[in-house]
Amino acid sequence: MQSPMKHTFPCVESMRRVNLSNGRVLRVWRDRTKELLSASYDAADIVSTCIANATNDTQLMAAVAKLKNVNAVELVDANGQGTVVYTSWP
Repeated sequence: MQSPMKHTFPCVESMRRVNLSNGRVLRVWRDRTKELLSASYDAADIVSTCIANATNDTQLMAAVAKLKNVNAVELVDANGQGTVVYTSWP
């Protein structure tokens, strides 16, 4: 069995896509730089935050952006138009 792959990349992010009502899509980027490339995560905390803030897109994005290791949150409509918020900027 091969050992998990360690990396030397300066930045690694994972992206999770969550389909919302009315064709909207939420994408969440999280910092995974200190983790193995083979690490896998579910979207349970993202989904529960979406459910709790389902009636207000601004509150939804703000709440998801506060989750652990989140670097960016994107919310787009069915046409792909939307907004990206970053928790920090270089």
